[in-house]
Amino acid sequence: MKLRFAVALAAAALGASAAVHPPVASAAVDVAANPKLQKLFDSYGNASKGNAWTGGAMASSVRLPDGRTVYVFDNTYLGKVKPNGSRDATTPRIHSSYVVQEKSGALSRTITGPGGTDLFPSPLPNTFYVPAGAVVEGSTIYQTLWLVEADAASIPIRVDVAPVSTTTFAVGAITTNRFLIANTVQPDAQFYPTYYGSAVLADKDYTYVYGYENTYVGFACFAHLARVPAGHFLDGAVEYWDGAAWSAVPVMSARIFGGLNLGQPHFSVVKSAQGYRALTQGYTTSDLTAWTAPTPTGFYKRAHVYTYTPDPAQVTRDFNVPSDAHPIELPQYSMAKKLVFAYLRDGGPDTSSNVAKYRPVFMTGTLS
Repeated sequence: MKLRFAVALAAAALGASAAVHPPVASAAVDVAANPKLQKLFDSYGNASKGNAWTGGAMASSVRLPDGRTVYVFDNTYLGKVKPNGSRDATTPRIHSSYVVQEKSGALSRTITGPGGTDLFPSPLPNTFYVPAGAVVEGSTIYQTLWLVEADAASIPIRVDVAPVSTTTFAVGAITTNRFLIANTVQPDAQFYPTYYGSAVLADKDYTYVYGYENTYVGFACFAHLARVPAGHFLDGAVEYWDGAAWSAVPVMSARIFGGLNLGQPHFSVVKSAQGYRALTQGYTTSDLTAWTAPTPTGFYKRAHVYTYTPDPAQVTRDFNVPSDAHPIELPQYSMAKKLVFAYLRDGGPDTSSNVAKYRPVFMTGTLS
């Protein structure tokens, strides 16, 4: 999902938005490449016979009850990879897909719509769905979907939820407007409304749904938090954290963390022995930040995780700033002092000469 930085540059003159909390540094993170996961996905993509994933932007991952894992992708390349590592310029690109990992660790299949189309087809002309966070309840994956306009993919029109079978991966009837998009009461003006689904985390009593607020003012963005009773993702009452208590009124939603270290709508949240941990990308930067808190509502501390090197062609294309790298922690591999994550390597306009130019990069971070 591309952000309109031209608006941001104009709005920057209005001054920086106040941070949710004073900056607090937490433990340092040592990061190294994860060659095992990198080889797993690269080998799977390179072996495609034409109807499987050959590259894409990871939006989230969910563990199924039987031990399998589903990786959720938005922009996805299918097709075949040539011996020299390139793909045809006419290679199909769709807006949504799943890649399934077996309990053994092997990647087994790519799930799309009929004939290699979007797994979640758009219900309206000139729009498409961007899949974001997801959660599993029983034998169903509940996938949050951002419906965006094709020529203005910055702010969703609405937030919907699709039920997906964990056995057949059939997509059921989509629930529209499950999480409302609304401006919220903040200490300073909110330029754009908050929308939910960036990350979804199933906990003991509640499922938490993290929202994203892009102020465009001072290049600062913020996370918000909603919850529904566990096991009732589609029919449970939605509550929003107002900074002191839970409220049924979405406009009362408060900022829980953010600022310059949260700049893109795709991020992840996992629960570990240390508490709740979010992984985000900075605004107009390639810095990845971990936020940790003892409870979902905070208080969140932050630590710099990693600074990746964006492709110069992508930076030139995207208003001279790094685009959304989709930083996603993979909870099935992470532990209390270790986080395994992926971010998107975006090669800019040229994604054909080498398939590595639009694929996730896998890393392991160790907390000191």
